[in-house]
Amino acid sequence: MSNQDLWVLVEVDGQCKSVPLTISLLMLALTVPCINDLQHFNPGFSHYAEPRKWLRLNNEHVNEIAQLIIQQDPALINLECSKVYPRFSLYTYARILSCPHSLKKASALSEFLKFRRSWESWDDISALVNHQSVRDDLVACLTSVDEIHGTQDHPDDNRTVPGRILTIDAIAIDALLWEAITDPTQYRRLLKRRIHEAQSALNLLQAVSR
Repeated sequence: MSNQDLWVLVEVDGQCKSVPLTISLLMLALTVPCINDLQHFNPGFSHYAEPRKWLRLNNEHVNEIAQLIIQQDPALINLECSKVYPRFSLYTYARILSCPHSLKKASALSEFLKFRRSWESWDDISALVNHQSVRDDLVACLTSVDEIHGTQDHPDDNRTVPGRILTIDAIAIDALLWEAITDPTQYRRLLKRRIHEAQSALNLLQAVSR
C-alpha cells in the first residue's frame, strides 16, 4: 500500500478504524456481475403466499452477493443486510467501491456508512415507517457517485439497473407489510406503535395493494 493511498475513518464494531479506499482492477471488474445479480431474484413463489420465507431467501441472496464483493479485500466493510432496500443499499455500496480513489470517494463512503449506522437500530416496523427516508439517503449517495463518474442514475425508471433493483426492493417492502399484518405478534407490535407511525405503515399498505 503506497503512502499516497487515501484512507477514511469509519466505525467498525463500535471502534473507529482507518479503511483504505484503493480499489483494484479485479474489484472494479467484480462489481459489474454482482450488480447484474442484484437485478434478478425469483424464488418460485409469491411473497404474498409466504412473506417470511420470501424475505429470508431474498436476504440470503443479497448476502451471497455481498460476500463476493468483500472477500476480495479484507479491508472492506462487511455490511449486514438492511431491513428495507437491501439490494439498493448494496448497489450503492458497489457503485461507491467502483469509483477511483479520491477525496470525493472518501466522502461518499463516509456518508453512506453514516446513513447505514442510523438505520441499524430500527426494528421492522420502524424500517417500514421510515422506508422513504432510507431511499432518499441512498439516492443522495448515488448522486455523489454520479458526480465522480460523470454518469446519471435513473432509479425511478424501472428499465434502468437501479430501477430494476428497486422493483425487487419494493416487493420486499410489500412482504414486510404482509408479514406485519398476518403475523399476530407483528400485528400487535404495529398496533402498539405511536398513532402516526402505525398510520404511516397502514397508508403504505394501501398504496402498494392498489
